[in-house]
Amino acid sequence: MASNGGANAARGLAKQYGLNREKVRAGLEVLEPKEFAKFKTDIDGQGADAKNLFKPLLNKSESIIKKVFGNYKTVNGDVDAIADIQETLSQNKTNRGKKFLDDNQLEDAFTNANNFLERYKGKVSGAFTNRFGRAASTGNTSGLTNPRKLDPIQASGEIKTAEDILDGTTILENNVQMRGLPEITGQTNPDYLAILPDANTRLVEVKTLEGSFTTNKINKRFRAATEQIIGRVGAENIPISDKPSKNGYIRLDFRNADATGDTRDFLFETIEKAFKRSYTKRIEGNTINLDVTKVGHEVVEFAELIYKDKTNQVRSILAQFKNGVFTRLN
Repeated sequence: MASNGGANAARGLAKQYGLNREKVRAGLEVLEPKEFAKFKTDIDGQGADAKNLFKPLLNKSESIIKKVFGNYKTVNGDVDAIADIQETLSQNKTNRGKKFLDDNQLEDAFTNANNFLERYKGKVSGAFTNRFGRAASTGNTSGLTNPRKLDPIQASGEIKTAEDILDGTTILENNVQMRGLPEITGQTNPDYLAILPDANTRLVEVKTLEGSFTTNKINKRFRAATEQIIGRVGAENIPISDKPSKNGYIRLDFRNADATGDTRDFLFETIEKAFKRSYTKRIEGNTINLDVTKVGHEVVEFAELIYKDKTNQVRSILAQFKNGVFTRLN
């Protein structure tokens, strides 16, 4: 137990909230009694936004309870991270006949999220947990009467990109910190804000692909990623600390798509053309409602394409546009 409140604390909280005492006791192995009460407030919400997630969670296995409580304790009041916990728990509820996560998948999601947060402790913040929920929601389960999947390939691509950046294996230097960005009203956010060792920041957006590989799909996903970056740069009510000081990084992770026979030179030319096109994003807010047009290289510095060549080997092409010069880096 986190404190010596013991059986009395478990008994009192169980009575106060109408819960099973043993389930409360399990929770108190992770959280202090005061933290337990705050968890309920944070997870359920209040008023019109109340989500009724607390009691259903406390009816689950002690293992799930401990893992969710551990995630909550680790994020230490980070509101974006707490919202991600809420979203993941919501995907375990039946809503209009749909349920995205069974209990085994829910536990897997929090196990993997907690391992990630522990591995990169002090280097990550914000919205990460629900990426693991989405990755676990494959639709392949006998535990749901009407199984539905979310976007496990996209979520796994986002997680892999974050790990690569945090491990220092990308172009974005070593010792980078990552903030997972939540969605904002009227916009679709990029995935991450990368915080570089010199305190400069870049937006990071990941797009994945399944099925047939075509250059048109490169163009479409580059467009979507660039427009998300444009939208974040121009959005209202975002702290300056959450806006980028350097141009962004787009990863097109097509390793789950079919192999392509296109040459590397042809693929590089396709990316170069995408950098040089203009893109328009509608930005909506409390006082802003306008179209913003930018050329790709005005907001994006790096683009990486990961794909399978005709021999089914995973390859990558990394391109950079800087100081008016477009360069292939590998």
